[in-house]
Amino acid sequence: MTTKHIDYYFDYISHNAYLMWHQLPTLAEKYQCSVRPIPVLFAGFLKAYGQLGPAEIEPKSDWMNRNVWRKALELGIPVNTPARHPFNPLLLLRMTATDMLASKRESLIGHLFRSIWADQIDPTGREQMIDYLEQRGFPAHHLMASANDTRVKDRVKTNTSSVWHTVDSVFPPLWWTVNYFGGLTICPTLRNSLQATIHCKQLM
Repeated sequence: MTTKHIDYYFDYISHNAYLMWHQLPTLAEKYQCSVRPIPVLFAGFLKAYGQLGPAEIEPKSDWMNRNVWRKALELGIPVNTPARHPFNPLLLLRMTATDMLASKRESLIGHLFRSIWADQIDPTGREQMIDYLEQRGFPAHHLMASANDTRVKDRVKTNTSSVWHTVDSVFPPLWWTVNYFGGLTICPTLRNSLQATIHCKQLM
């Protein structure tokens, strides 16, 4: 029975989150973890701390764009310049937070990430996104309608506000849960933490 979890807080606006999504299944399988994807609004963190996003600062944006290409090439992950960036990801985050089976949610997340970061679908173009998802078997109209439900909106708000509490307790016993926030940059740290869990259990 799986007792370890990788809590993956993500926003579709992040290229690191997209790259990390490709790495998580391998890590989870190797260390017998389950992945719990949790959609959050990155802009909410920026607002709380009075900061601009990297994409809004030209030197950072230039470096970020070059860096994502380097990392994607190294990892063999398809990537293209997004049709629009930055963009408002709230609708996509809320669609992800609607009621559905975990397996369907994971599939939806993968397709939404790919639509933005590989297939250059405008994330704010409703009709284009509807066509993209419908062609891949998702009830896009239903998902978008459900995203307007107050309960769904509150889930994304709660997920976002809970991150501070999660980060404060980022190291509970690692054999019960592994908390992770962000994108690819922390992948080696996550891998080492999971490996350390195995060694700790062997010593006990």
